[in-house]
Amino acid sequence: MPRRRAGLPALERPVAATDRMSSVLAGLLRICAWLLPPARQDWPEAVLAGAGEVPGRAGRLAWLSGGLWLVAREVMMNAVIRVLAFAAGVTAMVWIGWPGASSDSALPVNRVYVSTGSS
Repeated sequence: MPRRRAGLPALERPVAATDRMSSVLAGLLRICAWLLPPARQDWPEAVLAGAGEVPGRAGRLAWLSGGLWLVAREVMMNAVIRVLAFAAGVTAMVWIGWPGASSDSALPVNRVYVSTGSS
């Protein structure tokens, strides 16, 4: 518990930097909840509920940082998987739908140009 400074009312006492960081991380977790898929939108609330049980300011800060990392990783993995699935679909469609003999040496290069949008 922080020491009380004489002469300062409770609202004007300095707040530890870890408490401010914990508040910022908790706010970010609440805001980022909508980025998760519907089946996982309760994860940030679970992390926030568990943060109150972690002893010490540094432990709470580490817990909230880990929760934010979990949410960020999940959001990024969903985005990466969607992009890779789209790229695989485009490549398959170009490969299957492109007419021409495989003996033509320019055919593979042209397929890559079409699938990547290069010219």
